[in-house]
Amino acid sequence: MAEGAIETLLRSFARTLESRDLEKALSFFSPDAVYVNPSGRFTGTAEIRRYLRWMFETNSELQIVESGVGILASGNKAVFEHTIRGTFQGKKWELPILCTYEASDGKIKRILTLYDPALDGTAGRQGLAATEGGSGCHQGVGEGTPVSLLPTARMAGQADRCGDPAFESGCQ
Repeated sequence: MAEGAIETLLRSFARTLESRDLEKALSFFSPDAVYVNPSGRFTGTAEIRRYLRWMFETNSELQIVESGVGILASGNKAVFEHTIRGTFQGKKWELPILCTYEASDGKIKRILTLYDPALDGTAGRQGLAATEGGSGCHQGVGEGTPVSLLPTARMAGQADRCGDPAFESGCQ
């Protein structure tokens, strides 16, 4: 990729995520893209579509702000440190995230998203998560129990994993 191209791609992708435009967001991915995050591994645009649709439908007012090192790029690969903010079930949240990207032919080929799961699951004390009700693996956990902000495996189309006791412990 030309110098600066991946940075431009990632910033444009972030603005599109903020706009919650599903079709435009999908246009950034190659057909065989892989998106790995704490909720699972999503291969191809059909699986990525399910994941992004859930994220857009359940999180409003998405905002992505470069933080820390921002975007560090080398050729067609980059690291993007940022903070994502939004509203989930009427509650404001904020989460620091680190992503690695690989691009090919001007499209995202691979994303690996990392964040501290303790912030996602216990963020009620931090003001990062909703505390009532829930969705996906968290449905029915009860009032006062922190609820994961980011899409759960069930909402992202991997419902079979939420019945697995080993996986359920990760949903708490």
